[in-house]
Amino acid sequence: MPLNYLGFLYELRDIQEFAYPGEESMTDFGAVMTFFLTDSMADPEKYLRWLIAQQKSGRKVVIAGSLGAYYNESQELADPALIKEVYSNLGFSCVGNSTNSPMTLKYVDVDKQWMNFERKLPVFPEEYVQISPIDEDVKTWVSVERKGISNSTGSMVATGPDGGYALNGYIRWQDPINYLKQWYLDPFEFLRQSLGLKGVPALTPTTLNGLRVAFAHIDGDGFLGYTEVDKNKNCGEIVMERVFARYDFPNSASVIAGEIDPEVRGSILNVEQSRDLFEMENVETSSHSYTHPFAWDAKLRESKEYADDFVIGQYEKTGYEF
Repeated sequence: MPLNYLGFLYELRDIQEFAYPGEESMTDFGAVMTFFLTDSMADPEKYLRWLIAQQKSGRKVVIAGSLGAYYNESQELADPALIKEVYSNLGFSCVGNSTNSPMTLKYVDVDKQWMNFERKLPVFPEEYVQISPIDEDVKTWVSVERKGISNSTGSMVATGPDGGYALNGYIRWQDPINYLKQWYLDPFEFLRQSLGLKGVPALTPTTLNGLRVAFAHIDGDGFLGYTEVDKNKNCGEIVMERVFARYDFPNSASVIAGEIDPEVRGSILNVEQSRDLFEMENVETSSHSYTHPFAWDAKLRESKEYADDFVIGQYEKTGYEF
């Protein structure tokens, strides 16, 4: 959802069945985001080489959770040089020294603006890998050190020009009973910074891949009504002259067919005006129904109360069945 909110579409891939797409297949993708809960996979070195190739092709990489490729399924360590290269391409030096013993860890700094979003971090840090910034353009959100060990400060959550990462234990909390989740970090800002989206407008479901899709529609109600803007013209003429003809912006516009039909309440002039409207290049023809019923329930439409109070303004035609 945060990715959609920021205007992105994504495709999910299971690492167990991953086909390692080549550059031609990756052309339409601007980033790779991973989310692993464990540190091992079947072929970590093949995966790391593919991930590094994406970085070299200019794609941003966002790592949520574990890198996932520290070991193979036999718990044999993957090539450390490949692991270091992934983090180096993100602007960090991966030293290692990992531990998940909370009592040996302490927070050095927690970003007050972007962390503790829905829930505060635990009193004791839950996980640690010594990953240190080497690029001055990267930003650390959470830093942790090992107690009693000098020069052990590492970045647990960080973003930079080439992507970002957030280790397990610093992303979100999950209730052990009902499995409801709360964010430790602000996922919108984390993705915005990791994907380099500063200044890119995104907030609505009309936004797709960073491009805003706008649309407009004008209903048929009041099309033939007269207006105080110009008492010699009707509303339809005013809209055509002052909106559609003046602004080259796509719109859909409709009429109530019974209102313009000479056999109901309209005239040939009304029909011609409607044709002029629909022939405009920036207007897409739409329908506002034929009779514009004020009630959609059949029983209500047939009732005496409806007939007495609501039939005025409708555009019924003999022989026409709603």
